[in-house]
Amino acid sequence: MSERAQLWLDKFPQLAGTSLTRRLANGDRSEKWLVTRAGERYVLCIDKPVPNCLKLDRAAEFRLLQGLVSEALAPLPVAHAPGALVTGYQDGRTWTPTDLESRKRLRSLAELLSRLHAPRPCAEPLLLADRLRGYARCSGQAHAAQELEQALELLAGAAPEPLVVCHHDPVLGNIVGDAGAMLIDWEYAAAGNRHFDLAAVLEQHCLGGAAEAFFLKHYGKFNPPDHGELRRWRQIYRLTCSLWSMAVASG
Repeated sequence: MSERAQLWLDKFPQLAGTSLTRRLANGDRSEKWLVTRAGERYVLCIDKPVPNCLKLDRAAEFRLLQGLVSEALAPLPVAHAPGALVTGYQDGRTWTPTDLESRKRLRSLAELLSRLHAPRPCAEPLLLADRLRGYARCSGQAHAAQELEQALELLAGAAPEPLVVCHHDPVLGNIVGDAGAMLIDWEYAAAGNRHFDLAAVLEQHCLGGAAEAFFLKHYGKFNPPDHGELRRWRQIYRLTCSLWSMAVASG
């Protein structure tokens, strides 16, 4: 696979003189490589062949990162092409479940999401209903149609909420940092409902009642979440994950 990564590396003039150092990740949809040059470090992300419903818009991701990097919310965007993205390397180790047992770190994550969700010129919206329809079609499973119907009903009943920039996948594996939290892997980021990001943190990490309350308290210092809507979005998030998993399995 390093030969494929080298071919991609050679396509970007911004990376002239760099070398592949090591593979950082090898997932179902993409692989990531650490690229170095005289003390500079970059991440080369290369998409794998996947069904259309799982394809990523690297150009949109690049534009969004350009708007966030000055606020120290996202890594530096360096280059992109259909099927690949290059960013600066984000220092810090990837968080583990133990990190979320630390109130200091949990507060750091809550405050990071609060800053991300602040009003600013918005990105392109995530058309979640369309995305979920695509996942259901990809899966080819009857059960997916039932889950899609539930998700669409929940989305239709959601209260209007100003769109903000959302990461849409703020889970362990995408959270790094030694001092405070930082987010990587912005491939699903777009304008959306902030409760989706909160639901992702709560649903994926089984924090427990006291930790959930602590997280939401520090997130909501300036813009508290709507707890009724959050319950709705937790259901939407669970259905989104299920439909996504079925679509990935079909590929």
